[in-house]
Amino acid sequence: GSYGIIHRIDFILRNPGDKPGMVSIFFQPRGGAAAFTYTLNGDINSIPPTKAYHQVLMARVLLPPGGEKAVRIVTMPEGGSNYPIRILLKGREVKEAK
Repeated sequence: GSYGIIHRIDFILRNPGDKPGMVSIFFQPRGGAAAFTYTLNGDINSIPPTKAYHQVLMARVLLPPGGEKAVRIVTMPEGGSNYPIRILLKGREVKEAK
């Protein structure tokens, strides 16, 4: 296993559109139930044991039109967790409030 190994995942999120956008970041265990403690841009968070293939929202990032943002996730596999895991990014346009 990879217990004790620190994993750093860096993303650059970009919104090439002319309207605001939202990127949702999800955790998804793939090898069985897994817990997940991580930092996201320096903030410490944790997700309790989650069944394989279930998705748990980690964060939402708002991007202005033409904007970009760097995101860094740092984690280490937790004892008793079944890896691998996936980090999923899902983007959508945000409707402007009227």
